This record gives sequence, C-alpha cells and structure tokens, in this order.
Amino acid sequence: MEWRADLIRQTVMSQDVDAILSIPLSANRARDRLISAGTKNGKFSVRSAYKMAQEAAWGKKGTEPSDPTILRGIWRYVWGMNTPDKLKHFAWKACKNILATKENLKSRNITNDNLCDACGKQSESACHIFCFCEKAKEVWVSSKLAIPFEIKPSWDFIDVVWHIQKRKDQCPGLLERIIAICWGIWKNRNEVIHGCKGRVGRAITRSSLLFLEEFQIVNEGLQANKVSAPEVVKWFPPRPGCYKVNVDGAKFSKRKQVGIRVVICDSLTEVVAALSKKMALPLGALETEAKALEEGIQFASDVGVKDVIFESDSMNICNLVQGLSEPTSSVQIIVAGILRQVQSF
Repeated sequence: MEWRADLIRQTVMSQDVDAILSIPLSANRARDRLISAGTKNGKFSVRSAYKMAQEAAWGKKGTEPSDPTILRGIWRYVWGMNTPDKLKHFAWKACKNILATKENLKSRNITNDNLCDACGKQSESACHIFCFCEKAKEVWVSSKLAIPFEIKPSWDFIDVVWHIQKRKDQCPGLLERIIAICWGIWKNRNEVIHGCKGRVGRAITRSSLLFLEEFQIVNEGLQANKVSAPEVVKWFPPRPGCYKVNVDGAKFSKRKQVGIRVVICDSLTEVVAALSKKMALPLGALETEAKALEEGIQFASDVGVKDVIFESDSMNICNLVQGLSEPTSSVQIIVAGILRQVQSF
C-alpha cells in the first residue's frame, strides 16, 4: 500500500507534498488515527502545545524558518559546527534570541533603555549588534568575507543562520567563520561595558579567526591520531531447516527516494529468494528501515518459507519490535503491523 504520489502532487499545495509522502503507509491497511505532531510518540502534551504556540507566534513575525523540520535542521547544523563548544552555545543563544542584549534586558524590565551603546541609534538586538551597528560594519569590512545574500533589518539571527545553511554546500565553513567573528564582536562589546578599552574591527576579526583556526588545527590532529580497531560484523547462517531473512533500507535524500533489499538464505547459505525495490518517497532513515522489515516479512510470506529468522541492521527497529523502546508516531502503525504479520510464521 503506497501513496498515489501523482494524485497528491496534483491536488495538494507544493509545500505540503513532501510532508505527506514522508508518512509511511502500512501494508496492513491500519485504521486512520489522530496524532499530535508536536511529540515523537504522537500523544498530546501541554508542553508540546506551548512549544507549537511559540513556533506559530514566531512564524507570524514574517521570518522564514518556522517549520519544525527546518528548525531541527538548523539546530543540527549549529551543534555540528567545527568550533569550540562555547561558540556553539553562543550561536544557539543568538538563534534562540536569549543573549543579554539591551533589547532583551529591557523587555524583562532589567534596564530602562534598549539603545545600542556603540552607536546610540538603534535598539540593541542580536542582529543589530552583529550586522547593522557601525562597529559591526567596521569588523565585517576588515574580514573580507563574502556573504552570499543580503541580510534584512527585519530578520532575527536565526534567519541569517538558515540562509547560510541553505548554501552550506557552496560555502563550506562559512558558518563557523561568521559565528567566530560574531562571538568576537560580542566579547568586545562586553569588555567595553565592563570598563575595558574596545578593539578596532581589524583586531577583532584577526583574533576571532585565529582562535577558530587554532582550534580546528588541533581538533583535526586529534581526529587523525585516533586509531580504532574496525568492528567485525559476521553473518551467521540459520540452523538446519530454518531460513534467515535479511532486510536493509537505504535513503537517497537528493532524489527523494528509498531503496529496499531483502535476501532469504537457508542453512547452507544458499540464496532462496531476493527482492530489490525502489520507492519514490522522501522517507526518513527510521521509516525506511521499518518499511524494509515490513517488506521482508511480506516477501517471506509470498515465497512460502515458515521457520524464519528476520534480521535487520537497524538497532532502533530491532528494539521497537522487541518492545524495548517506544515507537515514534511515524512508525507506530508499521511496527504494529509487523507484530501482527510475524504471528503467521
């Protein structure tokens, strides 16, 4: 049972097509049910409702990345940067708009004004400090970094990160350098507030990028020195008179397709039957592996083997079908169908 992708593309708005096709359908024709999109297990909670309300309010401000999927990608991008941890935390705070800027402090009635101390012209928001303040412009001119898009005054800092993420393949390492320079601007701003002498833009740029470069050189050296023994994974044949069904799924994100492979072997390691199948669906990794196991069970039933062992290389799926973890809402129906299917063997 699969989606009629052609019909969906004809009748549904383009921005919703992938969201629909990424929902895996169970071959057992399970009944439709309501789930809460705000939680992994599909069960409603007040916390998830509060989070969704915050995201909706954020989206009304006119910023682009209000979709939860996009937000998750941004957080993975930020926490996956090749920078010291303190720069990752700084970037996360800037994206969440929880830095102690004067704009944020005034909104909490901690200060009486929100004007930027450096220029005295605009409210001191994160984007103003790092992009539009005269001090920030001095820093960026000295950096000679080419930012491949125009930053708009209405944006939040997370919008800047999102636009960098969209161009990460064309501009590798750009986010790390930008975050390092923004951290340098923030550090200099705090030093001035606490009575220290401020540095010129060229000095901020040089020290920030040098700090990043030294970390990356040392980090690359540590990674190169790590020598780990390769894990040896052996395949064992089933006992005499029994069959083993090996399943595997692979996703091709750029093509929005997944592939499924099933191989059935006997105790003499002879291949009894094999299946290879491609699906034009933008499924996630977990959903793909779940569909692979479902297809493997159905294929074994069609071939007619009974005394079988099903084997998957996905530990998550193995834990789900054995009841060792709770399935996410996206695969709950498939897992329930798998448990019903295996009862016939």
